[in-house]
Amino acid sequence: MKIVIYTFAENFTLQLAIELIPKGVEPVEVTTREEVLEFLKNQNDEAIILLSESSELEFLKQAKEIKSNTYIFLIYHGSFKSAELMELMKIGITSLIEYSDNPAKIVDDIIQNIIRNNIRINERRKHLRITPSPYEEVTASIYIKNINRFVHGSLIDISAGGVAVKLKDSIEASILIINQIYDPLLLHIRGMEIKTISRLIGKRGAMAGFKFENVEEKDMRKIATYIHMRIGENTKKLINELLKTK
Repeated sequence: MKIVIYTFAENFTLQLAIELIPKGVEPVEVTTREEVLEFLKNQNDEAIILLSESSELEFLKQAKEIKSNTYIFLIYHGSFKSAELMELMKIGITSLIEYSDNPAKIVDDIIQNIIRNNIRINERRKHLRITPSPYEEVTASIYIKNINRFVHGSLIDISAGGVAVKLKDSIEASILIINQIYDPLLLHIRGMEIKTISRLIGKRGAMAGFKFENVEEKDMRKIATYIHMRIGENTKKLINELLKTK
């Protein structure tokens, strides 16, 4: 499920997005109300959550009018007067999320409200997968214990749940064993080295799919940061194209 994040601070939006990715949510980062509305106009029938720090009634009304099945999660500061709360309820606000300077707490509240409101996520995969840019080198090194060395490949895609790797050598790929745990599987992404313990869950020729069995929190944040950057690059390109065609 996509969550469009519209807050008043760019860094806060970034931190929310990074916290959301390991939860299986695709964050869409926007910086203006116009971008929010334009993005909603160009989505299919699938429901989307709008996480907004703006409680401006006209803006929220427009969001619902453009895409009626949008769930609005409103981040609020302090408390609402009863009249303001009534107006928000008329619009069809789904949930009120109390502001915290701890993004992880807000994300926990979001997940709890998704469950409480029985919001269905239609994606077949639990985690969002992204592909590296064709202009960057994103690689993996897989340690094979019984020959005491690493085999190397390039990433085809990555999610918070695992990676798909194309091995450089098909003979090396043949050494890999389905359902075997590899410790470590190292990822090399934009100057970051990420250590994982991963299980081989599928193989075809030189292609191998791995499920993460264990990733330390600091390394999961690196994975989520990279995924967020790639989503942001794709979203920025899409929104710029949409705004140009108006």
